[in-house]
Amino acid sequence: GTRGGTLTVAELGFGTGLNMLLVCELWREIAAAHSYPPDAQPRLFLVSIEKHPIEKSDLAELYTAWPQLSVFSDAIIAQYP
Repeated sequence: GTRGGTLTVAELGFGTGLNMLLVCELWREIAAAHSYPPDAQPRLFLVSIEKHPIEKSDLAELYTAWPQLSVFSDAIIAQYP
């Protein structure tokens, strides 16, 4: 159809966040392959729970291994507690 939908992904154990980065990348690729009207853009919600979060500075350093995902990892780092 021409109307976007909503996808919610929830995971137990954020770890490095690589799963989320890859979901974001795939979501962008899928959305780019379709023409959605401005009022029907699909939405992606990501929810993760982590008992032992990685330190923000360590996570930022780990993300340098995936420079092709920096648009997403930068957004995560900006909101990471």
